[in-house]
Amino acid sequence: MRKRLLKIIPSIIYQNQKVSILFFSFLTLFLIYRSTSLNIKTGIETFLPEKNKRVVKYKEILESFKTESNIIVLLEGGEYDVKSYADYLHPILSESYSVNSVLHKSPNDFMYKHGLKLLPYTLVDSFLNVIESNPYILNKFDLFSDDDKNVDQDELLKRAVDFFKIQYDYVIKDNFFDRNVNECNFSQEQMCNLTSGRCLWLYDSCIESDIVSKTADMLLFGENYFYSDNLALMIIEPSFNSLVTLGELRGHINSIDSIVNSKAKEFNVDAGITGSLVYARDEWAVIEKETYFLLSITLVGIYILLSLAFKSYSAPLMSMITIVVGLCWTLGIYSFFGSNLTITTIMMSVVLVGLGIDYCIHILSGFIESFRKKNDSFKSLLFTLDRFGPGVVAGSLTTSFAFFAMIFSSNQGIRDLGKIAGIGILVMMVLSITLLPLLLKIFFNDKRSRSTFLK
Repeated sequence: MRKRLLKIIPSIIYQNQKVSILFFSFLTLFLIYRSTSLNIKTGIETFLPEKNKRVVKYKEILESFKTESNIIVLLEGGEYDVKSYADYLHPILSESYSVNSVLHKSPNDFMYKHGLKLLPYTLVDSFLNVIESNPYILNKFDLFSDDDKNVDQDELLKRAVDFFKIQYDYVIKDNFFDRNVNECNFSQEQMCNLTSGRCLWLYDSCIESDIVSKTADMLLFGENYFYSDNLALMIIEPSFNSLVTLGELRGHINSIDSIVNSKAKEFNVDAGITGSLVYARDEWAVIEKETYFLLSITLVGIYILLSLAFKSYSAPLMSMITIVVGLCWTLGIYSFFGSNLTITTIMMSVVLVGLGIDYCIHILSGFIESFRKKNDSFKSLLFTLDRFGPGVVAGSLTTSFAFFAMIFSSNQGIRDLGKIAGIGILVMMVLSITLLPLLLKIFFNDKRSRSTFLK
């Protein structure tokens, strides 16, 4: 059955050359189109068993919080420039579809509501005593505009301490005076908490209310911006995570990167982003570049070696065409059984070139040997497939079955590797006994090519 089938192949190719060319061309284009639906997965979850507790919990965390990593924006320049640019970027980044939230200042309200509960009263009292005993402490802070420099600092310090005491009292009683619940309106010279109905009688005007609040925040939390030594920092909570496809990851990261660098020159600031997600994008860019480079080096190296071995430039080229078509077919067929590629399945392309070229060498060397004796391409194909075909078929079947055994693994990455390797080996075998003979037939139909080759 096997030998009979191998004898039929040359007859079909010779009797239907144009149909065969159209068939291979159409099928190759279709499978190339199919392969475009494959996505590259960047996450590590494919390398662990699906029921692994860490993987299960990891996915649960992502379902709840949407992301497992933050993106850090770094702004370098003069203090005024980087702070101004951080203020400019904050609303733009907040509206981006790639961003859940942005933090460019210390979350003082959060610290008031939650952080103060961690401080024992003895520590708070000691802290306030230090502040009250140093009336010139405000000189170290540049809190106000030039119009507000005439504020009595002793009175300001006293009111700021009073403000903090009342805030602390509210927090301990599970309440909080929200400075944002009321617009600044001092027709009654008071500011009230709409939730509790209690009021703070600390201010005489809207301006003083802002000054006292800023003073209290500076005394408690220090610098409002994440700033130090001409370097400002912004923290972005992204709307995506490492489990998205490489295309989505690149789209999100590039979008954030373009926003961050959009006006950096105008503000005299050097801007950039970093973080594990940014690192993943850059890492995959290198992997893709290296894969294409290694694949190109492999194909060129094999072509040179075969050219020297067969003392011909055209015959090895047919093997290269067969291998490239085989890679396209492999990805296209694999797309019916899987939707994602990982780093292991991508690197498998180099391995498939090494495995597939063996089949082509067997067919090519057998054909050349026979053709030089018989000077008849049809008889040479019959001889080659009859003599070398069974070995090529048997070798590919056993090797592919060994890889297909991986589909029983509990590891998704290993299963995908088994699928693409098994499919690739079978595809290379099929093309070596179908497409390669067709290319040989086309080449040896040309009298000039035949005479050149026979020399």
